[in-house]
Amino acid sequence: MAEESEIYSKSPKDRSKEFMRPFDPSQVKSLHDSHSVELRRSKRIEEATKKRNIEIREKSWIEVNSHYKQDYTLEDLPQFLDVVNSQDEGQYLYVAQGLRKIMSHEGQQIQSIVDTGVLSVVLSWLDRYDFPQLQYEASWIFTNIASGEPKWTAALVEKGIIEKMIALMNSPIDELREQAIWCIGNICADSETTRNIVLQYSGLSLLVDSILTSQKESLIKNATWALSNICRTKPLPEYSILCPAIPALFKVFQTFSDIETLSNCLWAFAILSEESVDAGQKLIDLGATSRIFEFINDKESELQLPAIRIVGNISAGPDPQTEFILNSQAPILLAKELKSNRKSIRKEAVWSLSNLCVGTEAQLEILFKLGIFKGIIQILNRDSLGVQEEALWAISNTISKASASQINELVNLGVIPALCNMLSCNSSKPIYISLLAIENILKCGSTHEKNGSKVNCYAMQVDGCGGLTVLENLQSHKLEKIYTKSKSIIETYFEIEQNDVTKFLNMIEDAPFNFD
Repeated sequence: MAEESEIYSKSPKDRSKEFMRPFDPSQVKSLHDSHSVELRRSKRIEEATKKRNIEIREKSWIEVNSHYKQDYTLEDLPQFLDVVNSQDEGQYLYVAQGLRKIMSHEGQQIQSIVDTGVLSVVLSWLDRYDFPQLQYEASWIFTNIASGEPKWTAALVEKGIIEKMIALMNSPIDELREQAIWCIGNICADSETTRNIVLQYSGLSLLVDSILTSQKESLIKNATWALSNICRTKPLPEYSILCPAIPALFKVFQTFSDIETLSNCLWAFAILSEESVDAGQKLIDLGATSRIFEFINDKESELQLPAIRIVGNISAGPDPQTEFILNSQAPILLAKELKSNRKSIRKEAVWSLSNLCVGTEAQLEILFKLGIFKGIIQILNRDSLGVQEEALWAISNTISKASASQINELVNLGVIPALCNMLSCNSSKPIYISLLAIENILKCGSTHEKNGSKVNCYAMQVDGCGGLTVLENLQSHKLEKIYTKSKSIIETYFEIEQNDVTKFLNMIEDAPFNFD
């Protein structure tokens, strides 16, 4: 796919000429032969994109004349061009239907139709308010084009397609409004530039109004999808521009049950709550979180993943939002997903939990009572590095805020061998985070030692699981901060004078600490 900068590097005049060239009747005969050859050579190409290319379907409000064919191919194109050249308006609907059916069935042939220049005529049909069926078919054609290459969408935008579709979104005819919404959704998915133009023409408010006022289910679903595309296209505009979308999406979220519509709502919520803490608060105030929580353990990843993301975003917000999640059912639901067979879900779940691990001792105690940390530590012991890194952040955050008794509970759950395990990974960042966590644990153990304990039992466990050997090896690490930190830990918590060796060994022998 071409880069947006490349597409928009040409002047508007050049792009328009490339795409919307004037209709040339002299091309009709030569096109017949060339398109026939191309048709025989072409194969069906299916592309999975966030844009939609509409399948063939008829609308009951359009009365199709009996002589209209059900299917068309590029071989029919010369006949369409003849009709346009003859200016027989009575046949325009026939041409429009034929063109959009070719595009729907053979989307890869859009360029062949573009090359004829006929689309400059089709564009004018969008203004035929005296002929809504023709407007509808023309809108469908441009919806299919906007689902294709960015250069086509860019040329359409330069010719004013957004303004025309925005106008059609005000149509009293539901089918025409819905088709315009579909086209706008494709345009919003194309690029930040085209999305922002839609916003400038009040496209978002029209979509919101369509959701809140329409009784047509398919129109509401398409408006929801278009709103989701506005949110998916990065970078986002200011939250104040997008915030009216949340109540409208919430209405849909509470009403519909199909996976696609729910997924569009959830992803929009996830993106907006990541962008602004106000979005997270709005979801709480609306009462949306109770249903969001329902999808944390859903079997459909299209629903589960954004639901978990939303919880993580809210957890990372101000203290009242974090407290709200801590006191909800979300933490225990997230903990269940630490054992998911899908890596993406495990990673998202432990990331969300890590955002809850930066609170006060009292807040952390809620997580300890729920038994959250056992699953997180298990991830440190065995999982892919990406998931382990998220678990490491959760443990590191917890240790930095935890009380001495809470750190001791982590130690009893096996956090020291798990952290020492991370010291042997191939990435420097998790190694350094593990070193910091181990250092904080040893510091806590040193305090116990000063308060009367014979030995730093946490240091003993580091040594007992082979961690000291790894620390010694890390003193030759290529990164200065890693070998410096390793050396500092060894010198502070493990080095002893030679005449104290026997005493130290006796202390280990007498220590009651259980390494199992």
